[in-house]
Amino acid sequence: MKFAHYLLIIPLLLFDACTTPKPDSQSPKPPAQTTERLGSHQVTIRPGSHTISKTKVIFSYTLTVGETKVVIHDKKLSVNGVAYGPLDKGDSITIDPDSVTVAGEVREPLL
Repeated sequence: MKFAHYLLIIPLLLFDACTTPKPDSQSPKPPAQTTERLGSHQVTIRPGSHTISKTKVIFSYTLTVGETKVVIHDKKLSVNGVAYGPLDKGDSITIDPDSVTVAGEVREPLL
């Protein structure tokens, strides 16, 4: 008879374990920003991400942080497929959700 009680209790324990939400501390928040170097350029993307990919092929650099893709090709900047013009050696680049800044100056997309 005691064995039958255990058979009833075990599924309840398993069900509770499967439906209990995990605390937020187990899913880390993305960093406020991610900063990487692409050639002579320091690139900062806000918000940051734990998912980062970086490649270099001859005169082209690609940095993907979360869903933001930065390409520097032949000294020209594009973000998510939108061109932002030429770069000078050592220009810093900051990408926020609503703006792209190069060497401290906000850049408008090129059409």
